[in-house]
Amino acid sequence: MKKGLLLLKIAFSITLIFVLSRKFSLAEAGTHLLHLRMGPAIGALLLLGLSLALSGLRWHYASGQLITLPVCLRFTWISQLYALVLPGALSADVAKGLVMTAKKESSCGRSLSTSIILDRVAGLGSLLVFGFLSCLSRPQLLHLPPGVLVALSAFGTLALVALPWVLNHFFPRLTISPRTWFLVLGLSGLIHAVNISFYCVSLAAVGGSESWWQMGIYTCLLNLAMLLPISIGGIGLREQIAVSLFQSSANAPAQIAFGWLVLFLSILHGLIGLALHWQPTEPSKELVSAGDIG
Repeated sequence: MKKGLLLLKIAFSITLIFVLSRKFSLAEAGTHLLHLRMGPAIGALLLLGLSLALSGLRWHYASGQLITLPVCLRFTWISQLYALVLPGALSADVAKGLVMTAKKESSCGRSLSTSIILDRVAGLGSLLVFGFLSCLSRPQLLHLPPGVLVALSAFGTLALVALPWVLNHFFPRLTISPRTWFLVLGLSGLIHAVNISFYCVSLAAVGGSESWWQMGIYTCLLNLAMLLPISIGGIGLREQIAVSLFQSSANAPAQIAFGWLVLFLSILHGLIGLALHWQPTEPSKELVSAGDIG
């Protein structure tokens, strides 16, 4: 069954690439890569590293600092590896938690799983807020007036801000510090800003150009699509979303090359995760209080 699902996801990614090859010249896309601008490419690599480092820091605070920062950073890079080889970003979260438990990097499985869930909620919630705000630059995409988009962003922000009190009311054994949660939300906003900049610089490296807010829409759509277990490492999705969103046949080869570059940079950081995965470590000595996050 699992092998069958894996084959279906591989087939889906191959199909997306095949459809693109029938509409646009992949050889021309390769030419864009051959004329890669090294300055922006290196800048994009560093921005992706900054995004991962900030994600590790956010997870550290989402755990109430009960999981040490070095452990959070290490497994954030390892999770980058999992995201490339496993179908769906949520699968990478599950794998990260299982490996940490097996390696005894956390002495309380419930606290570990809670921190991963809170980290994902903060990231996904702020992603949607950024997505609605980005759509102000292109309101016809959702066919919603600007006022509705602002209202949706405001509602999402209020829901995220109120989360500690809601959880403390319904789950009194789970203590979440509002101050820590606000820090987690602030880091989420910074991470998404860095991610959008990463995609902007990556596109510039292959000779393309889109506004920062347009790339904000792309970032939101891609990250939501990556949650679904429908492709392997997002292969085909990056290129198809870029071509469909920006709707420019003349620039399509550059957008396809952009997707390839993003995949390559992601693989480079995934290789760092692979090295960290095989690095021997001492079992974590952290003391985790059950049910106490923040």
